[in-house]
Amino acid sequence: MFENELSKLQTQLVQAGVNEFDDLATRYYFFGTLIPNFQEFDIFFEKNGVIYHKETLPGWN
Repeated sequence: MFENELSKLQTQLVQAGVNEFDDLATRYYFFGTLIPNFQEFDIFFEKNGVIYHKETLPGWN
């Protein structure tokens, strides 16, 4: 069950990143924190070799 939920969250996170931040950078990094009753995702992007923190998003249920 956890794997199905994680897969769903990963798909939503990547889609949100593409919709929101497409064409901003050459590479994106998505990091997630999943613990009971708490989900958070950080989005970083790389442009010209420099990595920037773009946004922290709450997890989806």
